[in-house]
Amino acid sequence: MNRGLSEKATIYNYTLLKKCGYGKLPSSIYITILLLWGAGCFLWHYSGALGLLLALPAVHGLYYVLIRLIKRFTPWSADFSWLWTKNLPWNGYLPEGYIRNRFLLSIHMHLLLTGAAIIGAAYIWVPVPVFATFMFVHIWTLLPRLWILQQLKQVHPHGLIKITADELLLYST
Repeated sequence: MNRGLSEKATIYNYTLLKKCGYGKLPSSIYITILLLWGAGCFLWHYSGALGLLLALPAVHGLYYVLIRLIKRFTPWSADFSWLWTKNLPWNGYLPEGYIRNRFLLSIHMHLLLTGAAIIGAAYIWVPVPVFATFMFVHIWTLLPRLWILQQLKQVHPHGLIKITADELLLYST
């Protein structure tokens, strides 16, 4: 029974285990937290509000550089293509196709620790409101992602993840 496939064709069978939809309410809460921080920074000192405008692109730029370095120096990560997305909470530079849950969690842990170290090193040269804003944006960006990835790791630690505009999908191989 030949279906027109060559003998060397690879057929992938993935089973959907879990869908994590983003929803309007969590995204609204996510944005509201950022806006409240911005208002609080403006009341604290004008440099904190200006720092928020700087921190959003700068933190994502830092993530871009760190992910490119991880891709460069880890041989198994070169297979994945990455692109910029604007969907909350998965905004920024993210994998386009399927990626192992453990690998994505590892990348995000590297981003959390290395990003905090780099932002922390700037503490000496920047005003406290700007430092606090950069650290807040760093944590605001990564904590929801890490929480979701940790929840999916408990479902299936070796699963594949696909990030779409509306939801996060966990597959088993």
